[in-house]
Amino acid sequence: MRVPVETELKNKIEEALIELAFDKMIEQLRSTFRVFPDKRTGLNLTYGMEDIALGAFSLYFTQSPSFLAFQNAMKKNKGHDNADVTFKSQPQKQLHHP
Repeated sequence: MRVPVETELKNKIEEALIELAFDKMIEQLRSTFRVFPDKRTGLNLTYGMEDIALGAFSLYFTQSPSFLAFQNAMKKNKGHDNADVTFKSQPQKQLHHP
């Protein structure tokens, strides 16, 4: 049985609004995290405080104790991960942890 066009359109609009709200939330988090003070010294400055804080947030969002493990499992199950798209993070050359 086919879903009525009005219902289909309403569902698409609701999905778009949810995606827009999520994107706005991530944008707001990024702008907040961007101004976090960075007191690191040495050469370990590959990732900005914005990406570090967003990585910490992602643990709560995904409900997984390891963001990298979550992304690796997604890559294994679906053939790709979504860290760079969902959280607009820097693309990772390789997702791994010790």
